[in-house]
Amino acid sequence: LLTGTFAYLVKGQKGDLEVHSNYVFIDIEVSQPELFIPNAFRPTSRRDKNATFGLFINPEGPDFEYSMEIYDRNGLMVFKSDPSEPTPRWDGNFPDGRPAPDAAYLYRITYWFSGQNRMEWGISGVVYLVK
Repeated sequence: LLTGTFAYLVKGQKGDLEVHSNYVFIDIEVSQPELFIPNAFRPTSRRDKNATFGLFINPEGPDFEYSMEIYDRNGLMVFKSDPSEPTPRWDGNFPDGRPAPDAAYLYRITYWFSGQNRMEWGISGVVYLVK
């Protein structure tokens, strides 16, 4: 995201008169929301936020979306988010509904702000599924 002071060269000319130019300095600061990605989750947890894995954002907004893929230690994809779901969560099950075993899983998350020309960012890391 853009943050800092940017200089723009502005040139102007009226008719056949000489060209005048000057620099304009603009301070831009676009705040990025805080992203939180847990490093573990327990599908049997009584707390909803701890029972699934996904990205949390503060503050939440309607123009924030992400997609997510989860891989096991052998590189097999065990979860891929549905494109129609703007904020997906993994419940710790394989695509066929069987529970995934306790293990470390690699995640890859791509997120974007749909209100900003769809600029995308990526995050990857490890999450532990605990039973």
